[in-house]
Amino acid sequence: MWYTVTTNFDAAGLGNIPALIAGNRANVLCNPNAGGARTFESWFNTACFEKSPTAPPVANVVGNGGRGIILGPPTQRFDLSLFKNLEFGNEGKVRLQLRAEAFNVFNHTNFRNLSGTSKISVTSGTFGFVNAVRDPRTIQFGAKLSF
Repeated sequence: MWYTVTTNFDAAGLGNIPALIAGNRANVLCNPNAGGARTFESWFNTACFEKSPTAPPVANVVGNGGRGIILGPPTQRFDLSLFKNLEFGNEGKVRLQLRAEAFNVFNHTNFRNLSGTSKISVTSGTFGFVNAVRDPRTIQFGAKLSF
């Protein structure tokens, strides 16, 4: 998933209130996907974004950050299912199916996302953090009897 970085600073004076919801873009100083640690605490290079500029002169322009410039964490899962069908009786009127299913067989850690939406705030306390992980390995067994 691709993410857009926003800021609550309205440098261009567009009157977006609140600016964060309106989606004012942050200024980008370098490629945020290059040099990121790709860890839970720091997925991308947060130093590539200018926080709300306060030192004069503040340029009266819209931020130069593009839409969807940060590549989010990928998902790598391998699922496995095993089935065995058994028939009983003369014409196979009674059937039993045994199942074994495993999800995320290799128990690979999959980071979920960087924020609740596709927008990330440069002023957020969790800017650059991964805030959740996907399910670990899950194994289930089942039986189905048809008659």
